Amino acid sequence: MTDTPRSGPAPDRAKQLFILVILALAVPALWADEAFWFQPAHPHWDHIRPFLAVLTLHIVGGVVALVVGAFQFSSRLRRARPDIHRLMGKTYLAATALGGPSALYTQILNAEGAFQWAAYAHSVTWMLTTVLAFWCVRLRDFDNHRLWMMRSYAMCLLFITLRAPDAIPGFHLDDAGNTALEFRQIFVALLVIEVVESVRRNRKLATKRAGRQ
Repeated sequence: MTDTPRSGPAPDRAKQLFILVILALAVPALWADEAFWFQPAHPHWDHIRPFLAVLTLHIVGGVVALVVGAFQFSSRLRRARPDIHRLMGKTYLAATALGGPSALYTQILNAEGAFQWAAYAHSVTWMLTTVLAFWCVRLRDFDNHRLWMMRSYAMCLLFITLRAPDAIPGFHLDDAGNTALEFRQIFVALLVIEVVESVRRNRKLATKRAGRQ
């Protein structure tokens, strides 16, 4: 979604390690929560059949955003093939436009009580941060675009991390537990990004000041 950033991209190795960790977490988490898709006789089908079409749109949008979004943070790709980077950015934007509203509609039909509001907060935050990332890149404000993309992709990754407890044998959260988990993960994800960015900026500032001495 962006052009080549101005300077100082972080090493891709740390980003690649992070993505590998998420993928390693995704396999057991998604299988524990979504294995019924491969089991036609599973009773969960009766529950989701009334909103299956919208749920499918949400899943397609979410999966595409998860895959494409990971490549958006590749400094190497951004420098070598900015055209592909921009194409993937537009694809991520389209996937969010598909996955976000369909998630909201699914929760309107499916969720109840406080958990419904946690799901709303998650979907709206994902869409809002993506729109702000797009707005920043249209203004060629690449620093803030990168930050909003980090926030957007963090919300996208909650699709995996919120399902992580389901992979623990014998562990089960009720609606209150799932509500608390979703709100906490939204807060922690956004807080971690602010801390990481503050440390990065402070180190960069300290390096500049040291160079002037």
